[in-house]
Amino acid sequence: MDNIFPSPYTLSDGIKWVNYNLSLSPPLNFVIADPTTSLAIGGIGLKPGTDVHERSVEVGYWLGEELWGRGVATEALVGFVGWVLGEREWERVIRVHAGVYGGNVASGRVLRKAGFRLEGCLRRHVWKEGRLLDLEVYAVLREEWEGRERERAAEEGPSAGEMSI
Repeated sequence: MDNIFPSPYTLSDGIKWVNYNLSLSPPLNFVIADPTTSLAIGGIGLKPGTDVHERSVEVGYWLGEELWGRGVATEALVGFVGWVLGEREWERVIRVHAGVYGGNVASGRVLRKAGFRLEGCLRRHVWKEGRLLDLEVYAVLREEWEGRERERAAEEGPSAGEMSI
């Protein structure tokens, strides 16, 4: 999480966040919900690139700690990236990337399992909680994603890639 995310996170912060997101067009931030209870269990969103970065989007996600290690974040990320790259609104996007702060091994694993590649490490790039941390950069290109999805569909049959966000 960037430092802009309040800690502790209050009800007032949540209300401001919801109101901000309701004003965006297209929507950029979404709830990850439990499919059986419809309760919020996390979040996932985009930061579109601007200027010379206009063909890239950054994806970020979080998940309630009690659900870590169960594949939920990977499943949500795969579904979300598939949705983004399939939407007309995002047809100009050729690259989806994410940053992982040094030491966050689990998030790097989620990205790799979702088909992202580690592109490099920006050493001592992030100031977080009074410490300088490395920033690992992961990305997937549209053509890599589409090729992977075609291979998965061929292996799994007609239901491959179906999921809801």
